[in-house]
Amino acid sequence: MTTIPSLSLTSPYAFWPEASPTTDSTPDTTTAVTPSTIVTLGATPDPAAATYTPAKTIWQSDNRDAVSGLMAENIQATSSRGRLKGLAANLLQRFGTDASDFSQMVSLTSTKGLSGSQLPDIRSTLQIKTTGGADVTLTLNSQKDSLAVGITTHAELSDKERAAIAGLAEGLQQAVDGLTAGSSKLDLSGLLQYDSQQLSSVDFQTEIKPENAPATQFVFHSDNESRSLSVDGPDGKVALKVDTRHAQQWGDQAQQAASIDSTLKQFDQAAARGQADDGLVKLLKDGFSQLNRNDQKPAGSGVLPSLNEQDHAMLTGLADFSASVDATPTQPNDKRSDEWKTFSYQLSQHTEIDDKNMAERHVIQTQQAHLSASFHTAVPGEGLNFKTQTYIYNQIDDSVQSRTEFAYHNAQLAQALVQQSASQSTLQQQYIRGQKVSDTTTPKQNARAVDLRPLVIDDAHEDATKTAAEREAQHAKHMRLAHALIQLPLSPSTLDAAQQTTENTV
Repeated sequence: MTTIPSLSLTSPYAFWPEASPTTDSTPDTTTAVTPSTIVTLGATPDPAAATYTPAKTIWQSDNRDAVSGLMAENIQATSSRGRLKGLAANLLQRFGTDASDFSQMVSLTSTKGLSGSQLPDIRSTLQIKTTGGADVTLTLNSQKDSLAVGITTHAELSDKERAAIAGLAEGLQQAVDGLTAGSSKLDLSGLLQYDSQQLSSVDFQTEIKPENAPATQFVFHSDNESRSLSVDGPDGKVALKVDTRHAQQWGDQAQQAASIDSTLKQFDQAAARGQADDGLVKLLKDGFSQLNRNDQKPAGSGVLPSLNEQDHAMLTGLADFSASVDATPTQPNDKRSDEWKTFSYQLSQHTEIDDKNMAERHVIQTQQAHLSASFHTAVPGEGLNFKTQTYIYNQIDDSVQSRTEFAYHNAQLAQALVQQSASQSTLQQQYIRGQKVSDTTTPKQNARAVDLRPLVIDDAHEDATKTAAEREAQHAKHMRLAHALIQLPLSPSTLDAAQQTTENTV
């Protein structure tokens, strides 16, 4: 993954060339924003607009262009989203007609009375590498009293490369709008849909630093071999990586949707059992859903070995991945230094495909997840009270694994087995007014192995009494069931339920 150096937000001028600033001293409409009254039927007046007079502005350079005009409006905004409204899209759209470098900064002479003066510092960077070898960097920087943008291009761009860059305008704006919407929202779908024939990689980073609070960094990368996302902030860390090199294992959209849904349930199960922070889990779920949707084969994939329908039924249909979330540990009970509130969860998938000889192909796909968490809960009838040291301290340690293996001999399916296991361990220590009254560990575990051949081999279900449509419907049902059986189990108890379903179907 491309590493982007840490950013300094101490000076709004740090990222742009020096220029002789010009102060608004004339009624030039492009450089001075004047109050006006706009009446819109059915609209609610903005009280903030009547409580202050827009401050004068200082510009880095000539401001008679569309981007500067938008900056003149946005600098007066009272929200982070308003500050960057339309700017990212406007900057990239320039590439449709103009690929020259560009930089501009506007500063307020005063932020007194402007509620936006409490806005967080925001620094966003988009880095694009083209297949022709050019590098393009776009920067957006919003601070309480300034707004700055910049574009630099190294090497000449072809017309197709310029069009591909301009085509990211809406996707970049959606990503910026999501992260600056108050409660950060991931929307990377537009950045993932870049033209891989013209662009070799896309890197997007945003750092948001509230006043007198730690910063949160979002780092996204995508190229023809991988996609990744990391979030690092005061609440914890989220990390996702998807390996897109082996497109032959991707399933159709229905299979991908089913596997994504199954994985999101894993996240929800872990979050509920480990009492995770909702914000971190939402970032993990949104990031996983977006990075794992593969609607097209990557550029340069060439002629892919063909896995047939029954092969895909026994695979998740997703690219291999790793996902993790680690909450920042806290210590809510200051009288016990050995008790922490923690949450750590990891999930991954790895696939090995030996397809040098398709008639003898051999495939192994493994999935595994692990949860470790600790937290305090109330004592029934007593409540949770750290002052009186009355509570239950819980420690969770869960693991699930799934291994699917199938092999062919002389072009016939010779082996198709899924092996799964799940374990849960719950340690509970109960305290009443500082005295430990119980210390119990509750273990649960289960395992199963299922032969998938009766489901996926066509001739195992031939029935002369059924119509062609009925046989086709039954075949589709068995493919879906096989696909469901290879999904990672949620808990030990779900293995029993799945086993019963299989026995009733086959």
